[in-house]
Amino acid sequence: MCNNEGVFAYKGTADPVDLYLEFTHNSLEDKFAYGTQTVLPQTFTNVAWSILYLYDKSPPEGYGTMAAYFLIPLVGLMILAVFIAKLITTRLYKPIEEVMEVYLDGEPAKGLDEFQMLRKKMQI
Repeated sequence: MCNNEGVFAYKGTADPVDLYLEFTHNSLEDKFAYGTQTVLPQTFTNVAWSILYLYDKSPPEGYGTMAAYFLIPLVGLMILAVFIAKLITTRLYKPIEEVMEVYLDGEPAKGLDEFQMLRKKMQI
């Protein structure tokens, strides 16, 4: 934290005096570079204080790890969705399957259109 008189509270490894001087030269910018870090100042005009947030310029853990945080749950949800769709389809088809077992008498149902067969049987 700093004001017009200088730095009065800090935490971290950065040199507070050097950071304050850099801030006074770049105080009109939204963010500025300080060594290997980016500084984001936030100014409170009602008390004339500024807080300087320092962030590393590099991504925190790399793109591979960030992609894994999104891809692994996405793939898991897709597998779950396929499983649920198969379960629902099997349950909805169960009554038709029971009716077809009665009419087929153990014959294989290969290439059989169940709905066409039911229509024919209902017309008799």
